[in-house]
Amino acid sequence: MIVVGEMTGVPQGLGAVIMDGRTLSRTELVICGMIVIGVAGFISDRIVVAIGNRLLRWNPNHHG
Repeated sequence: MIVVGEMTGVPQGLGAVIMDGRTLSRTELVICGMIVIGVAGFISDRIVVAIGNRLLRWNPNHHG
């Protein structure tokens, strides 16, 4: 959601870089931005899952 918000009018940030790359036909900027978003999403997901597993160890219904 943050990247989408950046793409709609903020002049700085990853979304703005992707939009500039699109506007200037610089495919490498767009692809690099997509990779950074994917890696950041994957890492943040792994962190949230690890925290959830640690916090919910006590729950017998949790299958982490």
